[in-house]
Amino acid sequence: MIQKTIKAVDTQGAMLKSHERVISEVDRKSKENEYKIEQLKKQLDEERQLRIKAEQKLNAIISGEIKLESRMA
Repeated sequence: MIQKTIKAVDTQGAMLKSHERVISEVDRKSKENEYKIEQLKKQLDEERQLRIKAEQKLNAIISGEIKLESRMA
């Protein structure tokens, strides 16, 4: 009877350790994903800024062309 109890406790202990490892791995992956998300957000912000600058330059070029065309007309 005692042997069965000891074996059951050992089995439960092993299961708990296994669950702890799984939880630890999930936590680690979660933190990695949070980091990746933050990096992607930064990249998105940088790309938005580049797009805004490109649009501003394009608008300046178009505006300059319109002014040039109106002078030539």
